[in-house]
Amino acid sequence: QPLFEFSGACAGCGETPYLKLASQLFGDRMVVANATGCSSIYGGNLPTTSWSTNAAGRGPAWCNSLFEDNAEFGFGLRVALDQQRETAAALLRKLAGLDSDTGVAGGSRAAAVSAAVGDSRRPGDSAAPAGTPAEDPSVAPGLAAAILAALDQQSDEPAIHAQRERVEALKRQLHTLLESLPAEGRAALPAARLLAIADSLVKTSVWLVGGDGWAYDIGFGGLDHVLASGHDVNALVLDTEVYSNTGGQASKATPLGAVAKFAAGGKASAKKDLGLMAITYGTVYVASVAMGARDEHTIRAFLEAESYAGPSLILAYSHCIAHGIAMERGMEQQRLAVASGRWPLYRHDPRRAERGENPLQLDSPAPTIPLAEAMASEQRFRLLASTQPERSRELARQAQAAVDRRWALLQKLAGRG
Repeated sequence: QPLFEFSGACAGCGETPYLKLASQLFGDRMVVANATGCSSIYGGNLPTTSWSTNAAGRGPAWCNSLFEDNAEFGFGLRVALDQQRETAAALLRKLAGLDSDTGVAGGSRAAAVSAAVGDSRRPGDSAAPAGTPAEDPSVAPGLAAAILAALDQQSDEPAIHAQRERVEALKRQLHTLLESLPAEGRAALPAARLLAIADSLVKTSVWLVGGDGWAYDIGFGGLDHVLASGHDVNALVLDTEVYSNTGGQASKATPLGAVAKFAAGGKASAKKDLGLMAITYGTVYVASVAMGARDEHTIRAFLEAESYAGPSLILAYSHCIAHGIAMERGMEQQRLAVASGRWPLYRHDPRRAERGENPLQLDSPAPTIPLAEAMASEQRFRLLASTQPERSRELARQAQAAVDRRWALLQKLAGRG
């Protein structure tokens, strides 16, 4: 079920299909840190929002941050959620009377009861404090042990679903326990504290979302820091290759030869290779996708990125009205970008290296059409040909040479050449 809908973005927007897909795959446990830009406008056009919930009331938690600090903001969410999980696990061990190191029942049942209800008896007292239920109220050790054992084993949807069912059973036990106690002081009890954060025991999927102005330019330093941190965050770059929301200014993602604001004579430098820069860490899952060229490849990359227990970066080609195209043909423009070699499809998965395999998989074939053919289908490239034809031809020649060099490099890295 899509949990991103009715966005109000430009008709035919190239960004929204990726957000819809992410919400379909992970929306019921998704936390989104959204950099300012198009996606923050159509995603949070308050008092309405494009983000929704399913029949169970679960859906993405979304917040907008600044252009310059979105990666750090999302990283803070990840650290906070990890701390919540550690606290919940510690409380669960305590309430179930489990050994803190092994997760095996080690404490006495009486100790577990005392921990659950916050026993205030002094040494030597024999009577139970007022309000303590007669039946043993501690968390079932078997359930607690199962939850703790699955904490780091939630790599696919069946495992996550099973953990959610266990946590729901835990919450029912805690509700029953707390309802049997006097209301006064109940909120301070360990059982109440665990109930408040029990959902953190189910895997949360943290996503840093933004455009190329954020990821390639203004927020690049923070994004690089977060990718190098090793933490489990997923960065989705909706790459329109221009500052779409602020009027079409050139970014470091703008391709060689394209006309944009601040590049009226055609951008003279090549597009920044953000994917290759992230690959050099060796510990980052990196994918370059284009839904209009290969939708099944896009889905596979999203699933692999989210399942990787570390940082991931997805570069998603997003056609834009600023490209000067017929927006109803946006997916065809994505196909042309891939067919010309300007936007190669690949996945770099560090887990493959652990298995002795090449971590880089080149998922698109060698270019099948000249770059000039693809460029001619977009006004941002055609405009220069009509105003400065000689410069246009020279930049097109340089752009083709750059595509050829990059393709050769990717082939070599993927073990093809």
